Amino acid sequence: ATVRALEPTNLLVVSREQFEQVLGGDTIALRIMRSLAKSLRALNMRFGARDAADALANPLTDYSRSVQRSLLPTQTPELAGYEVAAAVAQDDDGNAQALWDALPFRGGGVLFAVMDAKGPSLPPAHLLGLTRAVLHEIAATEISFERILSRLNDAVHANMVEGADAYIEVGLLLLEGGTAHFSLAGEEPAMVVKYGGEVQEIAQHGPPLGVVASFAYGVTRVELSTGDFAVVFSESDHGLLMGAADLINGRHDDSVRTTAALLHAALVRAQHYRKGDDISFVVARKT
Repeated sequence: ATVRALEPTNLLVVSREQFEQVLGGDTIALRIMRSLAKSLRALNMRFGARDAADALANPLTDYSRSVQRSLLPTQTPELAGYEVAAAVAQDDDGNAQALWDALPFRGGGVLFAVMDAKGPSLPPAHLLGLTRAVLHEIAATEISFERILSRLNDAVHANMVEGADAYIEVGLLLLEGGTAHFSLAGEEPAMVVKYGGEVQEIAQHGPPLGVVASFAYGVTRVELSTGDFAVVFSESDHGLLMGAADLINGRHDDSVRTTAALLHAALVRAQHYRKGDDISFVVARKT
């Protein structure tokens, strides 16, 4: 086996048979996660549980929350011609299944991603960590934006446990020059809000990653003018999306950070919709 680490990493080697046994038995999973929690605490990594009893009662949730926090970027990259902000709306005891990321793309421009891990069979941390690591590898070697999701899907599909009820939705936004490039796997809502108030919703380009092997995902390109916004969410319904469009429209004198803070506050309050799920988003404005 060959392992390539893109950042400081702790490697845990478990046979496929043992891993499938872990997935199939709550007692074994609980013991392993308790042991892992103790080891990580020894390395000064915190699980963020409110107390020890909660950490032992929900080991997979606390594990996913710890991994999610470690994977989130500390800041958005500077990009000439754009203001960009990103965030995750979450509860302290939420599901920790969403993520955003930003990275340079070898083909040109800066690539932004939102991710949403779904399904009861695998902890969100597994799908988020796998998808993010492979995305970084692809972005560093690929020059065609159209091929990113297809390559990412093949890698996620190949690493799925047979019979697992799990998948991950990914929304990509590439900003290059005056163009916003979108590619959406699953129900990752995205839109462009024009300076004059017109809203263009972006349709999804294929199924979530890990569901269908060798799928060719599409791409939508939108030319942006000064004052136009490009936005992508890890999750939303049409009402929330249009509410976000209304909030964004007319805020051309505000900083994007201020707009993102207002979006974040609105999504945090939408607990009736989220039901414990996190929602990650990226908002960019052409300057």
